[in-house]
Amino acid sequence: MSGQDLILENKNLIESDKLDGTNYEYKGFARSLGIFGYENIETLLIIGLITQDPLILIGDMGSGKTHILNNISKLLGLNHKHYNASMISFDDIVGFPYPFKNGGENKMKIEYIMTPATVWDAESVLIDEINRCKPEVQNKLFSLIYEKKLQGIEIRKLVYRWSAMNPYRKDEDENVYLGVEPLDKALADRFSLFIQVPKWSGINENTKREILKNMIEPDIKASNNFIDFINKKREEFQNILQKPPLSLINYIAEFSKLANDAKIMEISVRRAKIIMKNISALLALTPNPWDEDVYNVFKSSIPDICWNDDIKWDKLNLIHKSVYQFNRIELFKDNDMENFMEAKGYIEKANMLINLKSKEKRSLIVKWAVIKAKEGDYDYFIFIYLIFSLVMKGVISLNADACEEFFGYMKNISSSVNMQKKVELKCDSEIIEIISENKFLKDFFISFLNCDKNQDESIEILKKMKEFIDYFKKEGL
Repeated sequence: MSGQDLILENKNLIESDKLDGTNYEYKGFARSLGIFGYENIETLLIIGLITQDPLILIGDMGSGKTHILNNISKLLGLNHKHYNASMISFDDIVGFPYPFKNGGENKMKIEYIMTPATVWDAESVLIDEINRCKPEVQNKLFSLIYEKKLQGIEIRKLVYRWSAMNPYRKDEDENVYLGVEPLDKALADRFSLFIQVPKWSGINENTKREILKNMIEPDIKASNNFIDFINKKREEFQNILQKPPLSLINYIAEFSKLANDAKIMEISVRRAKIIMKNISALLALTPNPWDEDVYNVFKSSIPDICWNDDIKWDKLNLIHKSVYQFNRIELFKDNDMENFMEAKGYIEKANMLINLKSKEKRSLIVKWAVIKAKEGDYDYFIFIYLIFSLVMKGVISLNADACEEFFGYMKNISSSVNMQKKVELKCDSEIIEIISENKFLKDFFISFLNCDKNQDESIEILKKMKEFIDYFKKEGL
């Protein structure tokens, strides 16, 4: 049974009023659970519910980590099991082994005697203080977190696997927690999200007063509205994964490469896929995410915080900003960038830019095309060269930032054209016929095709360029 089916099956546990969750506003849901000051991490918590992947809450003692996860399980109407990893033995989780012979078979088999504490009927599990438990218990928890299995046996109803831990700090830190060890890297890498909860000192004064004012715990019941909302967003999330936005793919690939090349951290293939899932869940929640929302999800998808207290977050943020500005369009729920990239030929691409209503989107696409040209993509180099007159006339209007990028690049191209004007013309009669009456094409051929391309390639390129020029001339542009 899928996790989604499981949640839907739980509707017999919840209140009778039926709401479809379509307009559910999840912001502030932590307050309804009696948790204040969590506004900045609510989106991350909801992403964890949408993906159904394992997550860890990281924070100081008394910051509400276990409280909110236990209450979320009530809100979803789940059969929840909460274990303190620093005190449990493995037998507490699996129950007592009972060897027996099955019918006429001679081999002994083992079943586990269930108790109220065993995990076998759980739908959500919270392993508290996971980095305080014994290494041998951590090793056995690996399959529970990663595969929803123990001792090779599937836990059929299990959907959510959550953990909580105090932050790992080096011994010389005055705020170090005794007994807190760095989490095993292999185990940490099986988690999807690493959410840092706020400290008391990091909460504003008004919120502190609210906490002290609301001392009575709310009576939390499963909510149809919340369950339907999570199911609806999970469906949207799965649709996004079917065809992830191209710029999201580029963003993660480029971010990962730069972080790896700069030796800030190693982002594995598995981690890159997890980041893809988490940001896709953000898109299901927020069709037009802010720059900092995307970075916050990326940052919270990095496991290094479980064993390293000296991560260069400032450098990662710089990498994010440099990559995101050229890949942000498709993080919006529209297909403008994808349509532009899939457009066949220079004419179709230019017309798409002309017809785009949003100057900001048009500007971002042109900036991206300039970057591709600078990187050596010859098609985009030609395209930028061709649309120069359309940009000059305002037919393709750009914002100031894109104009600076575009005209700065064109200035460099013009320098190349001027330097090559006296180069001997080497071409056959067909090329001469194409360029003889068009100075624009002639300059381009002398500067960029005369030596770099063979005659057949040059003819094909020049024909496409002439077709573009003739088309817009006929259109009066």
